[in-house]
Amino acid sequence: MDFPYPVKHGFPLLLAPMAGVSESPFRQICRRYGADVVVSEFISSVGISLGIERVLAEMRFEEVERPIGIQIYGADSGVMATAAALVTELFEPDFVDINFGCPVKKVVRNNGGSGCLKDMGLVRGIIQAVRDATRLPVTVKIRSGWDETQRDPVEIALRCQDAGAQALTLHPRTRTQMYQGAANWDEIAAVARALTIPVIGNGDIRAPEDVVGIRAHTHCAGVMIARGSFGNPWLFAQARDLLDGRTKRPDPTPEERFRTALEHARLLPFATIDHLRPITQGHQEVIFCPGKTVGQVVAIAERLEVAGGSFLATRADSAQAQALVARFPRVEINELGRTAYLPPDPEPAPTGRGTVLVCTAGTSDLAVAEEAAVSARALKNRVERLTDVGVAGIHRLLTQTDVLRSASVIIVVAGMEGALPSVVGGLVKVPVIAVPTSVGYGASFGGLAALLAMLNSCASGVTVVNIDNGFGAAAAASRINHS
Repeated sequence: MDFPYPVKHGFPLLLAPMAGVSESPFRQICRRYGADVVVSEFISSVGISLGIERVLAEMRFEEVERPIGIQIYGADSGVMATAAALVTELFEPDFVDINFGCPVKKVVRNNGGSGCLKDMGLVRGIIQAVRDATRLPVTVKIRSGWDETQRDPVEIALRCQDAGAQALTLHPRTRTQMYQGAANWDEIAAVARALTIPVIGNGDIRAPEDVVGIRAHTHCAGVMIARGSFGNPWLFAQARDLLDGRTKRPDPTPEERFRTALEHARLLPFATIDHLRPITQGHQEVIFCPGKTVGQVVAIAERLEVAGGSFLATRADSAQAQALVARFPRVEINELGRTAYLPPDPEPAPTGRGTVLVCTAGTSDLAVAEEAAVSARALKNRVERLTDVGVAGIHRLLTQTDVLRSASVIIVVAGMEGALPSVVGGLVKVPVIAVPTSVGYGASFGGLAALLAMLNSCASGVTVVNIDNGFGAAAAASRINHS
């Protein structure tokens, strides 16, 4: 069966479009290790149409990546057509792929991705509009349906073919399944029998043997590999060995893995890791997530993990956290504190003179307090928490004086009038690090009132960090605890 874009092998292996993963550096690595075709991250048609530079940058690729498809998503056929025309004019990939498969909430809440599958008229209109807007081949990636009540992958695939799709990839789960349960390869087989265009199988490809298995089970025309390639671009070459009847080449050595990780790092243009940080400050760099793309956060985390076996990311949004979980299954996400911490394996026992106590005024301050607590743990401190002991119920604090006085250093997190650090400072003889939070009503001025109150504390031994700076407080506390 002929593919609408050039392929080296009759049964091609494709790298799937994955947010935060399928960026140019990783695509180049996968092509080097045997991927026949690569696809970009899924890219917003609205962002393309508006000419947003950050979005356009996500579509840039190197010639060594060809054959490459750029995948776009959206729920407005006119906007999708405009985006396809711009993709063609500005970048001219080998094909344009339409995302009808992404299950992520931020995509489907506007009916993009797999959300389109609830309206097959919309799906048909989008495919036709994109076909009319570009001279490039148009392909689609779908799921088996929105939910079990609308699960009909053969009908969905036939509609896509009739609308003009020239190849189709099926991930045989519904949107509501997300990535739970097993991918239903029987559905790929049924779609492959029903269609005359190439059908590419996707789902639960974790090892080279799975590629052989899905081809035998489904008779699909090719395989698209997604999460199985995370940290394992060698999967493509090993799978090709098995497909061609050769003995599978051995797994890469630790040295090979390290060299590949370094090569990946060299291809990344946006960050330079300070490898002297553990020597100069006693810990690795920490990833401050705001202002970084999902892909940048994951890539920096990969480099830190290779260098030191762990990483800490602060202020991670949900998309960044999900991508880190997908790449690093051991990573610990603290949703309240918005941290992502991959501890060393095994995690060593805490060091330092004693305990860092994180003391919180009210429950509204807990987000900043959790950032401080997780950060202090990542910096190798023993951490305890004391919560909801603000001055409005000061008797709750006064019953905990033994806990306060047993700590080596205390981080006090408070908003509103910011009085708690002064009270704690008057009860103990250890250093107190005050963290003002942006919690409060109008006159709190986003935490400025608490900051000024703390700076004017009459209690001795109180040091103040910036508003909401839980990590900064933890770093200061760790230095005190390790001095």
